[in-house]
Amino acid sequence: MGYRNINVNGQDYQYVIGRTHTKIKGLGAYRNEDVGQIQTYVMYNDITDEFETHEDGVIVRPSDVAFMIKGLQY
Repeated sequence: MGYRNINVNGQDYQYVIGRTHTKIKGLGAYRNEDVGQIQTYVMYNDITDEFETHEDGVIVRPSDVAFMIKGLQY
């Protein structure tokens, strides 16, 4: 997949989200954990009779990229 366009504060940027990093042209490459959000879910364990929290990877949304760009501008 190629670069996607995003407009932040009237300026155009291009970014691509990879498996481990998000690259923003002209600004650099950043770990997805630093850009996006770690997704968690809760499951009930029948054996222990307790709820357990599990991590399900990192999701990077376009709004996360825009927030990262805004943070780098200041």
